[in-house]
Amino acid sequence: MGFLNLEGKTIAVFGTANKKSVAFHIADTIAKEGAKVLYIVRSETRREGLKKILPTAEIFLCDVEHDDQIERVCREITAKHPVLHGVVHSIAFANYSEGFKPFHETKRKDFLQSISVSCYSLMAIAKSVDSETGMPFSLDWFNPSGLTMSAFVAGLSGSIFAFWGWDVCMYMNEESKDSEKLPGRAALLCVTSILLIYLLVSVATQMYAGVGTEGTGLGNEDVAANVFGTLAEPVLGGTLHYFLFLAVLASSAASLIASFLAISRTILAMGTYRAFPRKLATMHPKYLTPSYATVLSGVAAGVFYAVLTFVSQNVLTDMIYSLGIMICFYYGLTAFSCIWYFRHELFINGHSFVFKLLFPLLGGLGLTFVLAVTLRDSAAPDYGSGASIGGIGLVLIVGVGMILLGVVFMMWQRMRDPSFFRGETLRHDTPILAG
Repeated sequence: MGFLNLEGKTIAVFGTANKKSVAFHIADTIAKEGAKVLYIVRSETRREGLKKILPTAEIFLCDVEHDDQIERVCREITAKHPVLHGVVHSIAFANYSEGFKPFHETKRKDFLQSISVSCYSLMAIAKSVDSETGMPFSLDWFNPSGLTMSAFVAGLSGSIFAFWGWDVCMYMNEESKDSEKLPGRAALLCVTSILLIYLLVSVATQMYAGVGTEGTGLGNEDVAANVFGTLAEPVLGGTLHYFLFLAVLASSAASLIASFLAISRTILAMGTYRAFPRKLATMHPKYLTPSYATVLSGVAAGVFYAVLTFVSQNVLTDMIYSLGIMICFYYGLTAFSCIWYFRHELFINGHSFVFKLLFPLLGGLGLTFVLAVTLRDSAAPDYGSGASIGGIGLVLIVGVGMILLGVVFMMWQRMRDPSFFRGETLRHDTPILAG
């Protein structure tokens, strides 16, 4: 690999005239570095002359004085080479048709022509090789007034799933130093960073690709199926785009880890207080982590994602939607449980009122509303991937089915070991039994 790191990249060079031109030597250097060089010349005569010097070169015609020719040649280039890594603008022009004259005798039209060809053409070229489907930023993107209630709630449900996993910091509180403060601060930092990253990526992606149905537009079904996979190379180039796939892989691994770390701690607590079989409360003697619970949740999460991915992408999509239903149900129930648990402390002071009543109540009501609307909409057979059973959307069947399956397991555990359900193992004054 050369010092310019251009191997395998495609560069368009404007302004090659002959062997003496600066553009020719720039192109020659780029080619020696392993890049694919596209030559853009002004006239057919220049093309024929360059063909004699470089018989195998790919040469395009464009007179940069004309915007329509710039747009045409850029379309021709991107049609053959969708990914263009760079443009060399080596064009300068002065009209000497009346011979050499002192600078102060230059005519206005000749001066403007010189500026147009030598300077403005760079901006025109840059504009034409930019993403054709891009769009300027607008604050209206954050205005939900034009959305239907169903579309708004669907977005909320999707965002809830996107944030799933931030609370893993809270689940690890008993294993953290300064457990009364650090886990909460970590959770706040996690939520804030996730929000900022999502905003940055979504805004930048929309500005670059736009929402059209052609080319790289996000409305194009082929692009929507794999946005990052489609935009990686055009945005980052030939080599760097592989790092985006590594980032997605790391994100997937992090999501998987967050899934079973949080679940394993929940299983540990439920096993400890006998809401689950007590075997699941087993701690590893060396690492002091929930051994059985971690293995069970890790294997279950891995198998779950892998099987659904291989079975059908549509099934995986519907499972993601259905997880939104379960998350709303779980977090909403948790919010109301918080109010009930602290019911005797709600009005002790302002802090208790805000954090033990007001915020949980608002969160619980909001999640209940999202849950209700999602249950109504997901019953439609065309919701999600469009899969249905008996005319009922698969998203609703899977979401409610998983909740009912949990109820069945709860009833089985109650018959097997009713102590937790009788309030014998976990009360308000029960000391911490695991951690």
